[in-house]
Amino acid sequence: MIQKKKGMINIDGQTSRGTAGRHLRGIHLINAWSAENEICLAQSKVDDKSNEITAIPELMDMLDLKGAIITTDALNTQKTIVAKANRNGGDYLLPVKGNQPLLRQQIEEMFQVVDEERAIARVQWERALEKAKGQRDQPRLTHLLEKGASSCGAFFWQPESEKSHGRIETRKHIAIPAIGLPLRNEWENIQSVVRVERERILGDKVEREIVYYISSLFPKEIRLIAEACRGHWRVENSLHWRLDVVFRQDHSRYRNRVGAHNLATIRKIGLNALCKETSLKGGLATKQCAAACNPEYRDKVVNSLLTVI
Repeated sequence: MIQKKKGMINIDGQTSRGTAGRHLRGIHLINAWSAENEICLAQSKVDDKSNEITAIPELMDMLDLKGAIITTDALNTQKTIVAKANRNGGDYLLPVKGNQPLLRQQIEEMFQVVDEERAIARVQWERALEKAKGQRDQPRLTHLLEKGASSCGAFFWQPESEKSHGRIETRKHIAIPAIGLPLRNEWENIQSVVRVERERILGDKVEREIVYYISSLFPKEIRLIAEACRGHWRVENSLHWRLDVVFRQDHSRYRNRVGAHNLATIRKIGLNALCKETSLKGGLATKQCAAACNPEYRDKVVNSLLTVI
């Protein structure tokens, strides 16, 4: 039986550009976004002389990760982060790109072998179908059609194409066991490697992209894996975009490091409250304006924080 997961926690960094000066870079914050609850769970400031790789494990220690799926960007596909997720009771799904060249190469080779095996299995299946048709062996033909060609140990999931803003986007997911990965012992509790093929069609323009992942989820949990792959971008769309556009974070020129950090915390508390207040139908900007002008509605927004806590 597949264990039901609590939800997904998307971790990503964002720089407050308005806090940058002539000889001072903007403060960089690591944010943890709960995709299931639509709230920011925590933030951690990256030290000016450090980077996200060292800051994320500290952020993860602030959270209850038991049963959750942790996602990050490719920069943070690091063994320390994998180990932290496992030891805190969570699962992980991390993309593999150019910062892990050997790991990516080995994953590509694994999928090349699977593709070749599936191609051979497909040919054998089609030959068996033709033979059953020629012999008019209906039971055998029915069995072959129901069974299909061998998946060679791979699991597949392809959700329906998404259509929005004149763009059509299709994703194909395939997961295979990580048991054949040469570097498997270096990545704690790795259970599967994943390939996601994305295709975007906008008018006459077609874009194709292949992204690889490693995960502690089992290959048979392919649908959950696909949801986590897609869900990671919610931290960009639901948190970072709102902070930039609705709260105009980058327009703030307050450069005191402690004060800017505190203001970022206040913005996220406000964002959480506005997201949870549902009595007023409208976008966040509408709610923000109503809270500024209407004391009664402002009380509702503040009280909605109780549901977050």
